[in-house]
Amino acid sequence: MICNFNTTRLKSFPKHYYCRNFSKAVKQLTASGIVIGDEILNGSTRDSNMHDLCKTMYKRGVNLSEVRVIGDVHEQIKETVEEMSQKTDFVFTTGGIGPTHDDITYESIASAFGLKTKLHNGTWEDLKKWYAKRKISYDSRAKSMALFPDPCKLVPVKGLITPVVNVNNVYILAGVPSVFRLMLESTVQYLDLQVKKLWVQTVSTKKREVEFSRQLEQIQSNFPQVKIGSYPKWLTEKNSFKVFIRIEAPDENLGLKVTNLIRQQIL
Repeated sequence: MICNFNTTRLKSFPKHYYCRNFSKAVKQLTASGIVIGDEILNGSTRDSNMHDLCKTMYKRGVNLSEVRVIGDVHEQIKETVEEMSQKTDFVFTTGGIGPTHDDITYESIASAFGLKTKLHNGTWEDLKKWYAKRKISYDSRAKSMALFPDPCKLVPVKGLITPVVNVNNVYILAGVPSVFRLMLESTVQYLDLQVKKLWVQTVSTKKREVEFSRQLEQIQSNFPQVKIGSYPKWLTEKNSFKVFIRIEAPDENLGLKVTNLIRQQIL
């Protein structure tokens, strides 16, 4: 169930979202991530949310093309959201939706779309009940957690009071990793992003990349629909060096063909 919150002026989903479901000409969906928080930039907190986002998007065939880490600065959030929302089908933000002075994500994203924020009474009432039940005192700043861009759409999250707030193609998620994962799961269900089957194979060689870079480039050029990545790694437990070549293909036959070429020409 999706809770609408004065959505009359909202733009629709990106056109390629509909193409994905109803058109034969399907374009790969794209996404970007924005991590908001001074604590990430100063190194006091390690971000794990983008790792979860990367895995989630990859499994569903969505190309996560860019991730940025920015501070709790209104203009920086506004400008980054403006830019990313034009470049990708979906934008996922994390952080900055708490009750303190530096939690300014909602108002900054509202500003990016020329909107104001408005108190969502249902969320605010639920928050007050939650505080009262636990005998937690609060001040006026607590309301900021229910001051959402207006208009917006709200995606309920099982087990949480705070919903995922959706403005245009931007989805606003929490920074706490356990909460972020719950919100991301609900958002993926809302967008109906299904897990895609992808053929993946990894082979390894003791050769250095400089020894086969030209051959690998030629194979990639001949098979643009296959993604080939080369990743050197020092295996400390064996005190040895290897390069791992990862092949991702839309089907097994094509994947095996490319893998065999790599084995013949490189390994």
